[in-house]
Amino acid sequence: MHVLSYRILWSSLGLSPALASLLLPPEFAASLFSALGVPTTLAVFLGLALLVTHAARRAPATHGQPPLPEQGLLLRSAHVRPPVDLPAPDDQRRHLIRRLSSHHDRPAPGQDLSEPESEGNAISATLSRVIEIWNGTAPGSLTPEQVTELYLLEQVISGSADRAGALAQLFRKPDVVLEIRDRIGEIRRRRSAFEHQRSIYDATLRLWRNQSDKRCPAALLTALRALDAPDPDLWHRVILEHDATCPAQRAAALWCASQPSCDRASVASYLGALAADCQLDDAVLRGDNSWLDGVRSVIEAWNSGRYPQRNLALAPADAVLNAGPALSAMLDRLAEQTGTARWPDPRGVFAEYHGRMPRPRAAWSLEKGRLTAPPDLADYVDFDSVAA
Repeated sequence: MHVLSYRILWSSLGLSPALASLLLPPEFAASLFSALGVPTTLAVFLGLALLVTHAARRAPATHGQPPLPEQGLLLRSAHVRPPVDLPAPDDQRRHLIRRLSSHHDRPAPGQDLSEPESEGNAISATLSRVIEIWNGTAPGSLTPEQVTELYLLEQVISGSADRAGALAQLFRKPDVVLEIRDRIGEIRRRRSAFEHQRSIYDATLRLWRNQSDKRCPAALLTALRALDAPDPDLWHRVILEHDATCPAQRAAALWCASQPSCDRASVASYLGALAADCQLDDAVLRGDNSWLDGVRSVIEAWNSGRYPQRNLALAPADAVLNAGPALSAMLDRLAEQTGTARWPDPRGVFAEYHGRMPRPRAAWSLEKGRLTAPPDLADYVDFDSVAA
C-alpha cells in the first residue's frame, strides 16, 4: 500500500474519537464531558490523534518489502527509480562475485612490490573495502539494496565516461565516486606503461641471448630490425648519436626515423640534423638516391600525421626551433641540383618539445652495431611509477 494511503488511514483513525463523540447520543456525550471536563476530554482526543499521526509518519513506503535504507551510497530516489537497464538482483550479485573472484592476487599490505597494481585488483580492492565497511564478507552476504549500490559503483568505476557521468548522479556524493574512477584510471595508465616498458626489456633480453657474433656491414640495422618490440627510446638514441658519415649508422638512423612508433621529438631532431650537417648535399654528391627517397618518405609521413607519439623531451626543449630556414634552403638547392620538383617543407616540425627525458640504452653500441651487455631493467622500467 502506498504511503499516502497509510497516512490517510491512520489520520482517520486518529480523528475517529472526535468523530465518534459527535455521533454519540447528546445525553451520553454531555455526561462524558461532565465527568472528565471539557478540557480533559479534548486533551484525550488530541493525544490520541497525535499518537496515531506519529505512527503514520513512520509507516513504510511499500507494503510487503523491507524499508529502504536511510543511509547508503545511493540517493533514496535511485532505489525507487533505478536505471532502466539495471540487471536483475541475482545477475548483479553474480557479476560482483565474478569481479571479486577473478582478482585475488593482490599483495599483502607492506609487501615489497615488483610491479604496479593492476586495474582489476584495484577495483576488487575498492569493492572489498565497501563490503568491509558494511560488515559483510562477500557479495552473498549483502542485502539486495547493498548489491545494487555496489554494482552501480563498479559500473561507474569501470564503465565508459558517458555512462559513469550519468550513473554518478545517482550517488549521494558523485564527486567522490568520480574521484575513485579517476584514481583507478591512473592505476590503469601506470600499469599499461609498465607492461609496455617491460615488453621492450624482455624483447631486448631475448635479442641479447640470441644475437650472433657474426659481423656484417649493416649489423646495426639488422639488430634493430630483429628487436620484436618497438623501442622509441632506442630510436631516439640512434638518431641523436649516429655518425652520418658511416653508411651503416646512417641507414639505421633513417630506418628509426621511418618507424611509426618513433617519437615526434626524435623525427624533429632527425630533420633538423639534415640541415645542420648538409646531409642532403652529401647524398647528391655520392648519388645516394635510395637514401634521399627515404628522407622524402619521412617528410611525407610527418605531413600526413603518421607520427602520433609525443612523449619525449629535447634538451633544451627548443633545440630544433630555428632549424626551419636552413632545411628549407637545402630543399631549394636539392631541387636545383637534381632537376626535380621541390620537396614540401615539413609542417610544424620545428617547435619546442617537452615531456619525459629519454631513457638510457647503454647496452647498445652504435659503432659495433649490437648489444654489448645484457639490458639493465632500470633503463627500461620507471621504478618510481611502480612504487607509486
